[in-house]
Amino acid sequence: MAWLRRFTASRLIDGRHWKSTGARCCFIPELSEEIRYTRAVQDWLAEGRQEGEAAVTLRLLARRCGPLSEATTARIQALPLEQLEALAEALLDFEGAEDLATWLSSNS
Repeated sequence: MAWLRRFTASRLIDGRHWKSTGARCCFIPELSEEIRYTRAVQDWLAEGRQEGEAAVTLRLLARRCGPLSEATTARIQALPLEQLEALAEALLDFEGAEDLATWLSSNS
């Protein structure tokens, strides 16, 4: 957790981390790299990608299949990223809500 101690003593300016050292400030490139690769940040990024993919897929499904029920929406939002990507590709061939129901029953 050495990076955390350094992080608390640094400031984020213009998207870069700077550390005060007396009257001077210096850029800390390794701090940005350490933060980027922490497990928490990786989890947040993955969650954001999953939520974004779900939002786009739901919008496309609503246009292709009509309004979706809350249960169907929740089921799609709970899919892992890989399945959301597969659903986004498959929906291009959907002709209606029946195709979505079939896809969900065979891929859940």
